[in-house]
Amino acid sequence: MKIYFIFSTNLAFSLPFFAKSKQKRKMNTQQILNELTEIKKAIEEQGTFFKPVLNFEETCKYLQFSRSHLYKLTSRKEIPHFCPSGKKLYFNREELDHWLQRFRQKATEEIDVMAEDYVNKKTGTAL
Repeated sequence: MKIYFIFSTNLAFSLPFFAKSKQKRKMNTQQILNELTEIKKAIEEQGTFFKPVLNFEETCKYLQFSRSHLYKLTSRKEIPHFCPSGKKLYFNREELDHWLQRFRQKATEEIDVMAEDYVNKKTGTAL
């Protein structure tokens, strides 16, 4: 087992077990870089949620639709969109939100209350 001491303005040690910790530091550095890359990607994707107008790719991500499905919806004019140049498609985020929420399914409890109200109106009784 060799031990080296180097004295200068920076004190450095060279021990066999430091080689392992240096390797761990490299792994930790790589892990940190990977995590930072993932965070950067997530932040860029979140920017989509704040933009008022989305392009085609951003809309696919925002709605979690495949490209072919979104093209199909636009060609059938089933989804609100803009095509100012004749080629590129753009979407208003607020209009997309309204479009998504147009077919709301009522909960069982809401249906029961509506049915009860209907029966009460027909029979003329109120609770």
